[in-house]
Amino acid sequence: MNPVLLETIGLHKRFLVGKTTKGPYLHAVDDVSIRIERGESVGMVGESGCGKSTLVRLVTRLLDASEGAIVFNERDIGGIAAKQFARRPERAKIQMVFQDPTDSLNPRYTAFDCIAEPVRLLTDKNNTGEALARRVAELADSVGLPPELLSRFPHQLSGGQKARVGIARALAPEPELLILDEPTSALDVSVQAIILQLLARLRRERGLSYLFVSHDLNVVRLLCDKVVVMYLGRVIESGPAEALFTNPRHPYTKALLSAIPGATVDGAAVERIRLQGEVRSPINPSPTVCRFYGRCPQGQGERCVTAMPLLREVGPAHSVACHFD
Repeated sequence: MNPVLLETIGLHKRFLVGKTTKGPYLHAVDDVSIRIERGESVGMVGESGCGKSTLVRLVTRLLDASEGAIVFNERDIGGIAAKQFARRPERAKIQMVFQDPTDSLNPRYTAFDCIAEPVRLLTDKNNTGEALARRVAELADSVGLPPELLSRFPHQLSGGQKARVGIARALAPEPELLILDEPTSALDVSVQAIILQLLARLRRERGLSYLFVSHDLNVVRLLCDKVVVMYLGRVIESGPAEALFTNPRHPYTKALLSAIPGATVDGAAVERIRLQGEVRSPINPSPTVCRFYGRCPQGQGERCVTAMPLLREVGPAHSVACHFD
């Protein structure tokens, strides 16, 4: 086991939706605890609204948590207000690669300026004159961006080239953790494969850790060591990628994997599981009712409405929150 780089402990984020401080509250992230070891790639999956994006904003310290701790490099950065975190040295060590490279790049900046800005703002070396130019050239070379493209603006670059600029920009302050938020979803399939190979190489060469958020389960299986499955703000299953893909234990995970085109287990085609019923409301959810109750094809018994299933170990580093597993 490698040292733990990032750990969230009992993390909660609630948003006020009422007109008074008494609520009601939307529970976007509810008692989430995850661990990312040094050099490890952790995938996070789940349908829209499950809390993935909110969790990413908490980890990158763009949002303050309602409860819980965020420990990075053995320091509780969750106790640092989001408004103050930008000025802390830890800011450089957690960087993000965004979903849409077009929207995330300043249209008035050249590719050179996009990469140079975090070098100037978040590092104290190689940030002026020729030293800055050499640093930007090194970063561009590391992601396969030709030097002649550094003078171009984002609208003059292809989708794959803009993705490389976004990755180079994230690497500029020499981070230890990269948050990858659907980094290839806006790209053509052929370009996706190239960018994924680039990310895998950078991880090996630089010893980076990844938190990879994606709807594409095939990509997660290819790039990640461990997978965390979220549903309505809670982690409902987590474990080694191979174990989770070959032997999913939670009914929701099984339904997700059955939707992969051509999915097979032990050479046999997986029958598609179509979930029925309505998604439960995340506003003031009952603490005793399983979040998946009403859609679950497996358990509809009294236990599902009287006791919230908690994560329990069902295999080596493999946990599931279900009464019926």
